[in-house]
Amino acid sequence: MNIKKADIIWKTVCDNNLNIDSITSWQKYILVSSKDQHKILCYNKNNGKLEFSIGEKGYDYDKFNRPNGLTVIGNYLFVIERNNKRCQIINMKTRKSMSFFGYKKLEQPYGISGFLHKDQYIIFISDNKLDKIFKFNIVIENNEIKKISSSIFIELPGSSLESLLIDYNNERILIAQEERKKIKIFNYDKILIKEINNIFEGQPEGITMTNNNYIFTDQNDDKTFFHVYDKNSLEYKYSINNNLIKNTDGIHFEDGYLYAIDNDCSLAKLNILEDQHDVITPLIIIGSLIGIFKYIR
Repeated sequence: MNIKKADIIWKTVCDNNLNIDSITSWQKYILVSSKDQHKILCYNKNNGKLEFSIGEKGYDYDKFNRPNGLTVIGNYLFVIERNNKRCQIINMKTRKSMSFFGYKKLEQPYGISGFLHKDQYIIFISDNKLDKIFKFNIVIENNEIKKISSSIFIELPGSSLESLLIDYNNERILIAQEERKKIKIFNYDKILIKEINNIFEGQPEGITMTNNNYIFTDQNDDKTFFHVYDKNSLEYKYSINNNLIKNTDGIHFEDGYLYAIDNDCSLAKLNILEDQHDVITPLIIIGSLIGIFKYIR
């Protein structure tokens, strides 16, 4: 492997009671799911200070039961709850629950990704038990779900589906099969275009992307590698490592920095900027309108 070192900008103090897992962001905050404390922890991007948390254990609104996968679209935080078998929507402006969905279809939800197109939130959720990726089309008006429909986007028996990521511009869905040590990349027509299975020493867990690259976590108990693949060629470029980071679950890239979970107990900010162009721009969030239209029509 071609190994590059990454400097740590800040790292929170380890708290073994947290069991933190997935990462996303909203405005100046990095949001992290705490499975054992049944909360969403909200850290300041600049200094790693814990600013506030959302939730407590339970089934009602504003309560979680083993929150896991996270994604933010606009001002809405979508939270996968493994034990409540659903996805809850939090309005980040009010920090209150707006609604939840999926509890009649999901059995062991894990990963989540999605985007907004016109009036529809297009949400993809992996189910580890059912070996399916579900697609939900949701219309939200006045902070309420006005319309929702669902379908099975893809079914992969025996695959142990976990983390996933939508690449809007390139019309792809990336799926981690942790136990099988694989990343599978499909296009919107559900055709497999790449299988990455010969790089992982441990388990592929977190997935994120920059303008130019995909980054995959290689989770090991004693160390973590972050493998970087070129978006265009889908070929391996190099791996990132810092010996202080190990057993990593979720990762999130933003503005030249990689946010990573360390050993289920702390959050670290790493400087991995290769060049000034390798940052996420609003175009990635908006996506390729041609490709999105082709898919959802």
